[in-house]
Amino acid sequence: MPAVLHNWVALIAEAEAVLQAAQVRRQDAERRRANSLPGRLLGWLSATRKPRPLGPEVARLQDVRENAARAAEKWVVATAGLALARSLMDVERHADQALRRDNALMRLEQVRRFMNLVEEAHRKLVDAERACSNAATTEGFDMMTTSHAVSLMSSAETSSAGHAIQEAKLSLQALSEAVPSKTGFMALIRPDDFFDLVVDFAVSPAFDFLSFSNMAQLQKASEQCRQAANELDPLRDRARKVLAQSETVYQAAASSLFDIERPYLEDAAALVPREITMTLPKGLGVAPA
Repeated sequence: MPAVLHNWVALIAEAEAVLQAAQVRRQDAERRRANSLPGRLLGWLSATRKPRPLGPEVARLQDVRENAARAAEKWVVATAGLALARSLMDVERHADQALRRDNALMRLEQVRRFMNLVEEAHRKLVDAERACSNAATTEGFDMMTTSHAVSLMSSAETSSAGHAIQEAKLSLQALSEAVPSKTGFMALIRPDDFFDLVVDFAVSPAFDFLSFSNMAQLQKASEQCRQAANELDPLRDRARKVLAQSETVYQAAASSLFDIERPYLEDAAALVPREITMTLPKGLGVAPA
């Protein structure tokens, strides 16, 4: 038995003994109650009630077992790593494959960040389109009535539309700054006409919310937001495909790395005392995707 795990085996045995003693005490108490008239009467009145659970004892045993499992998993990883380091052939293979895994993860995270920016820009454009459309509708009501309340509502919604457009501009600008260059892995995402969209959106005069003074301008702004959101769709589709490809490449690289590590992990796990229940670690140091 590995010395580092010996104490955990002892703690498990101690917690099991405490739980067993508590169970015996409860059984003795129930037996004494069953043999006395007041106890039988109380038992009849509470026949549908379940015995009180041994909460603290059970919780203590579960806690010890979980901590022992974590300690065992750490020991298995450390022991497997030392064994792998002694294999000249496998340690070189492992280093090469770990580098491939890390590079694949870096690319995957890069694509995920870009995908989030794409979705944020699209969401902001859709929000701006809706805000402009609502403001245009309210502006139409304002033109047909002399209600001060409607006028105030129209003014508020026009201001809200202007704010939504500014947010859309900022999110689109953040996306344009993150668009990869024409070279490298991330160039797979970039559409050739993307910067045309950014420029057209940024310089559009209808997007100066201070100039919103009639329904026609608001309707035009809503339409331009809708068109800009639609023009982002090819970028979204391309980013989704690259993201799926990146996830596949990463999973394959991580799986190949684990194939090298598995025999060493299994050999170390075989040395863990049977009193400790643990799952085989997923690797010697897997970076989560």
